[in-house]
Amino acid sequence: MVHHRFLLITYPIVLVNTIDDIRMIPIGPLIPSAFLDGKDHNDTSFGGDIIHGITNDYVTWLDSKPKLSVVYVSFGSLAVLTNGGNSNIVKWCSHNSFNY
Repeated sequence: MVHHRFLLITYPIVLVNTIDDIRMIPIGPLIPSAFLDGKDHNDTSFGGDIIHGITNDYVTWLDSKPKLSVVYVSFGSLAVLTNGGNSNIVKWCSHNSFNY
């Protein structure tokens, strides 16, 4: 603990908000449908390949929407929403004219 405080005093940290400068790189779903929900049994390829297979469909879709009208909702990999929870989010986005 003392060593940690010494480091903070000796080497101060400057935290800068650069979120606007971060480039978006889509990696797609990391768990294929065949293993996750079984809706698409042909989808057995694990995502996350940022070199091969990237399409710009998301850019085309985003570009077709008015500026500041898209909401990205993510709950991480541990959250599990009920169908009611999902529909409430969809209703809220639709009611407030947000794309999602």
